[in-house]
Amino acid sequence: MQMGSTGYLIGVVAGIVAAFLFAITNIIYKKLDQRISVLEIIATRLWVSVPLAVILILPQFIQNGLELSSSSVFVLFISVLTGMVIGDGCYFLSQMTIGVSKAYPIAMSYPLLVYTLAAIFLEEAVIISRIFGAIMVVIGVGLVARREDAKEKSERIPKAPAFGLLLVLLTIIAWAVSDITLQVGLGDIDPLGANFVRIVVGSAILLPIGPYSMKRGSFLSDKKLLGIVIGTGLIGFTIPILLMTYSVDYIGATVTSIIMASSPLFGAPLSVMYLKERMTRSIGAGTLLIFIGVLLVVLAI
Repeated sequence: MQMGSTGYLIGVVAGIVAAFLFAITNIIYKKLDQRISVLEIIATRLWVSVPLAVILILPQFIQNGLELSSSSVFVLFISVLTGMVIGDGCYFLSQMTIGVSKAYPIAMSYPLLVYTLAAIFLEEAVIISRIFGAIMVVIGVGLVARREDAKEKSERIPKAPAFGLLLVLLTIIAWAVSDITLQVGLGDIDPLGANFVRIVVGSAILLPIGPYSMKRGSFLSDKKLLGIVIGTGLIGFTIPILLMTYSVDYIGATVTSIIMASSPLFGAPLSVMYLKERMTRSIGAGTLLIFIGVLLVVLAI
């Protein structure tokens, strides 16, 4: 997709809105991390996404049916398994193991692996300014994530740095593979169809979490918490995942992944406003670096 075209602009806007909504989600989950497990977060996000995915695909299905090849379904299965299940699971666990300030900036370097894989397997052109932009985003995320240091020093973080780093590395690999396979899968199916397949497959994979949640009790028995989780899943996952799918379709996995990694650009000011976190020099500098980095990536100067 050529920069400056309507499709490219749509893809960029879709990615930015998705990143913004993901930032809101992260803030809400920070307030709920002691009341809901990692598996429940991952599962409920997918389950509440099923109705919208079905509604959106229904007109197309009634009119023309849903044409799916076995290869497309397999590739999209790999995408959802690596990204929404393995990648997200490893990331949430890494936060609990080594803390946000360490896990987040390392995990957000995954666009560099996406770029590498895209260049090798999809023959994507390597643009030097885009590489610099991606590196600036990663450094900026690291500076913003430093705001968690003081909080983590006062909390008990399990001392398993080697295991935590392994989880983060698995996160990077899983997310990168997910983005690349999504781009490949979109070659044979439109974004609405791809979104439908990924949501349904992911929900099916995580069905065993249901009995676990019912047995655990604390999550499903709290109606207020359940309402917050469902609302967060709809606004902070269902819509962003759909937008991200369109973004990958229009501008490719590399640019989309870098835009998604820039969510602290929105998360930092939101945290200051709603979590009452203090605006520090590192947050300001990191936010500026992320902004400049995204510009370099999107404009490919």
